[in-house]
Parts: sequence; C-alpha cells; structure tokens
Amino acid sequence: MEHTTQRESKLQRVSKPGKSKLVAAESNINREPNHLNILIAVYGTLKRDKHNHPLLLDSLYIGEAITEQRYPLVISRSGLPFLVDAPGAGKQVHVELYLTDGAMLNMVDMLEGHPEWYERRKTRVVVNNDFIAEPWIYFAPDDVNYVNEPHFDRF
Repeated sequence: MEHTTQRESKLQRVSKPGKSKLVAAESNINREPNHLNILIAVYGTLKRDKHNHPLLLDSLYIGEAITEQRYPLVISRSGLPFLVDAPGAGKQVHVELYLTDGAMLNMVDMLEGHPEWYERRKTRVVVNNDFIAEPWIYFAPDDVNYVNEPHFDRF
C-alpha cells in the first residue's frame, strides 16, 4: 500500500513498505531509464552519504569526477557547502555525476532555490583523468563573499 503526504507546494513524500522518497507532485515516479538524459554534478548534501541524497534515488549514479577548473568550495558556518563561480580560485572540486530527468532536475532546482538563490550552470568536469563531461552544477549567488573563507576540494 502506497502512502503519499504533501510537502511544500510541489514536493510530496511517497512511502511504500520499507521505502520512502520525495518526488515532484506531478511527476511519474516510475520513470523509464531511457528518460534519464540530463547530466548533473553534485558536491554537497545531495551526495550519496548526505541527507538530501534521497532526492536522487530515481537518478542513475555515473561516478565521481573533479571540476576541470579550480573553484572555491566553501562550507558555511551552518555546515552547508556552496561553490563559487570564480574559476582559478580555490581547488578542483570532487563531485558525483548523475543522469536524471526533467522532473528530478526540477526537484533539485527547488531544493537549491534555482534561479533565485543557487544558479545552475554547465561546467566542465574530468572523469577518470581523461574524459571531459559538462554537467549542470549549482553555484552560489555571485555576490557571496568567500575571499576570507577556507576553500575545500570536497564536502
């Protein structure tokens, strides 16, 4: 028996015995693998061992990569990471790559506050030291002050 509870205006939690996940209220939770055609890279709370990862359960994990350019990855005082679009500053950042679909991308956009807060941009990453991919990555607002903060290569 499936149980659904409304969460915010466009997300809902769908629970089945032994399994629970957040889905877009209007999405089809039984996606076909061939609809997973959008590449995203995550560096923070959406990673496999972090608390927001359940949002990506219907996505296909591809593997790890690092950003081709160096970027400042800053961890706020509240413990949340953010990436600053300042190529050449910071470090090459370790990310996880996922194939997802439009409904899942919309859910991640809502989580990240795109485009009002974080902004999603295509960014080149290096996979297995020899392959370049260009997934969507979420960057902090351009006016975020990061200069005096420590920079990390992973969260």
